[in-house]
Amino acid sequence: MSKALEKQLEKYEKIDRFKSAREQEIYSMRESAVKAMIEKEKLQEAVAVIWKSPRSKTAQEKLKSLNLYSKEVSIEESED
Repeated sequence: MSKALEKQLEKYEKIDRFKSAREQEIYSMRESAVKAMIEKEKLQEAVAVIWKSPRSKTAQEKLKSLNLYSKEVSIEESED
């Protein structure tokens, strides 16, 4: 009788380990989705500022923070 109980207990422990692993996986997927949304919002904000006035100081700061460059600005600088 005790062997049957031990097997059942092992089975429940295994199920609990799988549950906790799955919960951890779901949590990490949620965290990465949140990070991706934040990055997307930052990019959309930067694009909106650049689209509105690409030569402004704020737009250039946004470009630098995104590690991008403005083709228009680099063309103008090379012509000078």
